[in-house]
Parts: sequence; structure tokens; C-alpha cells
Amino acid sequence: PVTALVAARLERTLRYALPGFLVAVVLGVAGGVYTTARNGTRRAASVRIGGYLLFGVPNFWLAAVCLWAVTLPGVADRIGNGWWLTKLVIPAALLATTLFASQLAYTRSETREVVGADFVRYLHAKGLPGWQVAARVLRNAAGPVAALFVTDLLAVLVLAVYVIEFAFDIPGLGRLSYRAAIERDMPLLLGTAVVIVVIGAVGNIVSDAVAAAADPRTREGDDG
Repeated sequence: PVTALVAARLERTLRYALPGFLVAVVLGVAGGVYTTARNGTRRAASVRIGGYLLFGVPNFWLAAVCLWAVTLPGVADRIGNGWWLTKLVIPAALLATTLFASQLAYTRSETREVVGADFVRYLHAKGLPGWQVAARVLRNAAGPVAALFVTDLLAVLVLAVYVIEFAFDIPGLGRLSYRAAIERDMPLLLGTAVVIVVIGAVGNIVSDAVAAAADPRTREGDDG
């Protein structure tokens, strides 16, 4: 029964993937807006450089370092079995680091194009607080940021999930797809591929909805 097997394994993957995605989106968008608003300051430069470093470090290397750290005598004694750490917390953190870095770069790039617009200078002239100006800037850049995040999300599902589940022995969708490929189980392999296709389709619909809600000019049927 391919459907039941895929659903059970998908649930294992979502346990760490959903928290990782949420953390990456919140911190990445906030970091991108912050580095744009505070451009030229040391804190903004530190956040930006940290994001670039995380983007450049391979996931498999970070996974190896985390596995080495949790096996140290002092750490192993404190965490005990540590299934929650190796099956949930660390995988979610590794997933978040990759998405956070790319999301920060995307948000910074898009908001930098908006921050110099006339309406932003008008908002500053009116004396609006910085967080309100940042919210207006993010709203105008929300469409491209959401579209780029969906593309990055699919790349993570295809690549990072396999690495994480193989390194931490998580019986999730990535391990199932890998086993299906090795055993040439075509029904199971197609079942796992359909999940990724559905996630991509739903992600594109959500990104279009976000773009339409943030910028009315992108809505269809408004030409009069």
C-alpha cells in the first residue's frame, strides 16, 4: 500500500521540516529587512556575513559535526537517549540554516530595490516609526520573496532532506524515496515523487496568493 506508507513516512519528515521552515522564514525575512534598514552598521554586516557563511557551509558537514558533538562523553551523559535532539531539534536546525541563509539573501535583495522608492522617503518624511516603514517595504517585496522561497523549498526537499534523514537515520520520506530508488520499486518511487510535485503546486498557488494580497497590481482581471 504505497499511499499508507508514504503518508506515514511523510509525517516523520514533517515533524522536523515544518519547524525548520517556520524558523527559517521568520528569521530570514526579519534578518533581510533588518540588514536593509540598518545598512552600513556593524550589526547588519554581522547578520549578513553570518547568513552568507551558513549558505556556503554544506549540510552534510554540519550534520557530521552535530553527530560528533552529541557523541562526546559529557554531552552523551547529559542528554541520555537524546532521540528528541537527533531526530527533531538538530534536523530542524540544519534545515533552517540552509533556508534562513537563502531567505535572508532574497529578502535583502528585493527590499533594497524598494527602500529607495519615493513612497519610502514620503513615509520617513511623515515621521512613521521604522517598523511601520519596514512593513510597507516588505509588503511590496513579498511577491518575489515568496516565489523564490517556493523554489528554494523544492530544492531543499529534493536534496537536504535526503542528507539529513540518511545522516540521522530518520525513517522519513527521504529515506523511503532513497530505498525505493535502490530497490527499483517504481510504484513507491512515483508515490514519493508525487508528494514533491503536490508540494510544489501548492507552494506556487500560495506564492501567487501572497503576491496578489501584497500587491493588487498583480491580480488578474483588474485591467478594467
